Amino acid sequence: EIPNLTLFNNLVHTNPDSTAYGTTEQFSESDNPGRINHNYFVGGEIKPEYQPGLVRWSGTSVFRNPEKMDFRAASGMPEGVGVDPVILSFLFSLADEYGTKIAASGWRHDHCRNLKTILESVPADHLGQPELGKSKEKDDHLAFTLKVESKFYKDLCSCNKIELVIPHHMEHCLDELALL
Repeated sequence: EIPNLTLFNNLVHTNPDSTAYGTTEQFSESDNPGRINHNYFVGGEIKPEYQPGLVRWSGTSVFRNPEKMDFRAASGMPEGVGVDPVILSFLFSLADEYGTKIAASGWRHDHCRNLKTILESVPADHLGQPELGKSKEKDDHLAFTLKVESKFYKDLCSCNKIELVIPHHMEHCLDELALL
């Protein structure tokens, strides 16, 4: 959990097979409305499946006309949600001034590939090889433990081990990447 994190007035439009908001282990139901409120989404799912403050919008988009780069809040959205139109206008004017084309990227977040990249990029001069086992930091979770080898890292983290906890929704990555 990130202390003092707040999530207010956001608009998210994702593909149907994606995650629009992932707040698992970050917020609880008691955090609404103080830390999480007035967030709307279309498309993907939310994790956990129910979170006060995250609302599935009934329209086709939370934006007015995303195909034509109009990312103002859609008609009928509560006032004050999304990016202020003045800020949007300024950002588009900067893009225009510098000849930057704004378009859909087609990019998709790949949690499994990111995990693999992290594990393959462990700095061998400072850390031992990752070992998979039960987390000592988080009950009922798997984790990769890395022994801190160098004095530099030991001084940096004041620790002898670093644990990379695997969220439950990413455990399938261990099979996909043949990491089990």
